[in-house]
Amino acid sequence: QNSYQTNQELRGIRPVQALLQLIHLTQQHRDVSSVVLAGNRDFLKARLDKQAEVDRAVAATEQLLQEAQVTPSILDAWREAKQQWQVLAGQVGQATVKSPQSLTRHSQLIAAYLLIEDTLLDHFKLSLDPVLETYSLMAGALIELPQASELLGQLRGAGGLYLAQGRILPEQQGALRGLATQALSSVDKTARALTKASAAEPELKALLEAPLMALGPH
Repeated sequence: QNSYQTNQELRGIRPVQALLQLIHLTQQHRDVSSVVLAGNRDFLKARLDKQAEVDRAVAATEQLLQEAQVTPSILDAWREAKQQWQVLAGQVGQATVKSPQSLTRHSQLIAAYLLIEDTLLDHFKLSLDPVLETYSLMAGALIELPQASELLGQLRGAGGLYLAQGRILPEQQGALRGLATQALSSVDKTARALTKASAAEPELKALLEAPLMALGPH
């Protein structure tokens, strides 16, 4: 692995980590927003606090993207996603959307963030690492795991909504089963990528043992 590739990868780590943290906080905001919009006013303050946390993460991510001097196209995609968040936060705050629409729009926003992350992995050569163990680790931790986490988050959000409503339609049951299948497949891909990294590099084996056990048989 040459020094240029290594330097590019190192430059990319912080903005990618910031974006993944933003995704995590947005998922949490999706959950608490769904509860509030379903009529539970006990979580109003928690939602406001989480929105403020997301706002801070948005500002931090934007600063890191600018410092990393990413391409104009990445910045354009970022600005669109940022605008998407600002509109959504306003809609949830004013309760001009219902819980199902909030779930959908949060998921669309997270999908936009994941696309930006994918572009960052290419831009900083993280997706082109020529070394098997580090490539497998990157694929598991930075590609498959965020996707699996999001699918599980969508599953949790939909399940919580149907529980709050006290009913689920047959077509919703089918959609939920399909989502569960996708989530399990994504978890399996994560486990396989991390297993490859562990097998290729003995030093990684101890570090990855606990995460792999948590992911289940692989």
